[in-house]
Amino acid sequence: MVALAILGMGLLVIAAALPAGAKYTKDSIDQVNGAAAADYALDLIEQNVSLRDRVYYPPADPNKPIFASATPWHCPALFQPRDPLSGRPAADPADPNRLYEPLMKVRPLFAQNIIAASTVSGLTRGMELFDPQGTPLQKEVLVEAAIWQWLTTFGITGTDTKEHDPTQSPGPWLRPSLPSVSLVYPPISADTAFDPGFWYSTGSNGSTMLYNARPVLQTVAVGVYGPGAETAKALDRRIVWTALYRRVSYAAGSDPTLYEIIVVVSSRPTVGHRFPVQDPATGGKPDWSINPYYGIDSLAPVPWLVTFDNNDPNALPRPYQWDGAGDPNFGTGSPPATLTFRCTADLDPLFPVGSIFIPARNDDHPSLPKLFGARANVHFGGPAPTALPIYEVSQRPDLTTVVVKYNGYYPQQWAVGGAINPTTPAAADWPVWVIPPVIESVDATTSPAKPIFNDRSPILAVTRRYVKLREVP
Repeated sequence: MVALAILGMGLLVIAAALPAGAKYTKDSIDQVNGAAAADYALDLIEQNVSLRDRVYYPPADPNKPIFASATPWHCPALFQPRDPLSGRPAADPADPNRLYEPLMKVRPLFAQNIIAASTVSGLTRGMELFDPQGTPLQKEVLVEAAIWQWLTTFGITGTDTKEHDPTQSPGPWLRPSLPSVSLVYPPISADTAFDPGFWYSTGSNGSTMLYNARPVLQTVAVGVYGPGAETAKALDRRIVWTALYRRVSYAAGSDPTLYEIIVVVSSRPTVGHRFPVQDPATGGKPDWSINPYYGIDSLAPVPWLVTFDNNDPNALPRPYQWDGAGDPNFGTGSPPATLTFRCTADLDPLFPVGSIFIPARNDDHPSLPKLFGARANVHFGGPAPTALPIYEVSQRPDLTTVVVKYNGYYPQQWAVGGAINPTTPAAADWPVWVIPPVIESVDATTSPAKPIFNDRSPILAVTRRYVKLREVP
């Protein structure tokens, strides 16, 4: 009996260790896959994404597709605020590389995406999220429309708003930088060879399409009339990625081709999980007086643009004092372990532990030209104000408290006139990009329907790299 008791205790210990071992194994595999997927994505972007030496706006005719023209429209894949032929004024005529400095410095890379589920009429699983010749819902570059909404909501006018105005049918002038099938890992293989129509083809209506992520009229491979083999493979992948980018510097004499690329790798727990798409009409709003959900779920995450609680004076961490060397002085002699942000209850599902958010703007010096009226400039306190911090959520004590790991940077705001604002910076001036958690279902009992977010972060890896992008004519 003693031997059996000892044996039973040993078996209990072994049984208890099995789940922990399985979790450890899964976490290890996820870390390896996340790092591999991030490297794959960065290499793919560096090899395939380029800048244009000239930027065109879409045709003025709202009934004319963006890619249908006798003279091809070579739309850029990135936001390029530096083209003298686009009608934008020069912020510094002495330096042609600094022709125009936008307020919103960080943007999601506009890649094609696959609709994983949809409640919007006319859009079904397997279709492309962006289609310049599709329904009005698909013609809009959603992340740029969200930026436009933030700019107009907070009273910012001028050239910046013209870049993203969705009334410039069929939307902002960007084109997808990569096909949708490239946003999954491991990479999929094609069942049939991609013909030249993958990059250049003639549509069924006779119009010229400069970019089409799916070969037109190919029923075996991915086609515009329904999901094909490549789409099915992509939808079965559980590791996906998205990317954001920013021009490193707008200083006089800086390199306009040097960009920082940030890749975020996420995991879907099952093939039934997907990422809800934000309605761009709520871009930057801390509370959703209208439905924040676009009614479309994507295979790879599309970052959401939000701000923290505008009505809470402590929404952003209060800045510390500076010492004589320009470094932050923490009073106690050591930096804090965490910083605390305040969000509204509406934004609570977007910030689970392990999630990240990336500030969208960074006006790093009070002497910058006031292109947008008398608004204070904002930057990140710390040894390198021009750096871009990424904040990782470490605790969620309640619905409105977001605790992040202190990374050496905190929000700092310059008041109009060049002085440091002694009060807490305004949350409305700090839009951030958030990678949304996955969802498995949508609550159709509410009107309008709302996604049911997973309470765990889907992020596996975050990698960043400076890349000198090629410029092509």
